[in-house]
Amino acid sequence: MPPFSRHTARLCFLYLTLAMGLEAVRWTASWLWDTPIWPWHRAIVHLFFVGGVMQIIFSVAYWMFPTPRKDQPRGPLGLAYASLAALNFGLLLRAAVEPMLFFYPRLSLQILLVSAAWLQWLGVLLFLLLILPRLQPRPKKQVEDARS
Repeated sequence: MPPFSRHTARLCFLYLTLAMGLEAVRWTASWLWDTPIWPWHRAIVHLFFVGGVMQIIFSVAYWMFPTPRKDQPRGPLGLAYASLAALNFGLLLRAAVEPMLFFYPRLSLQILLVSAAWLQWLGVLLFLLLILPRLQPRPKKQVEDARS
């Protein structure tokens, strides 16, 4: 498994643990102190699905998709880490800002939330630019050889 896939998988498990822990804290706090639970719901769901599920998909895709070139088999490593940084920075920014926006509906927090969404979009786009060149059909000769 390449180092980028290992780093992404470790982040995935960190986010899954964080989301499950925050969910337990959220429900415990609502039960003990009658606090509202909805301000944190979207952030926790986002941590689980984008931080956990989507990053494990990225990790396995980077590792297992075909590698057509021998000089840079998985594409530019800088692009992979730029994708990871944009996605995770946007995710953490969203997880921090979204609950605050519930209590303090200010324009500055809304701008931060929109910025977080664009950073996540940029992270996904960079990953697609990295992985799409690896999704090319095999040359016709290899297909015929595989069928024989």
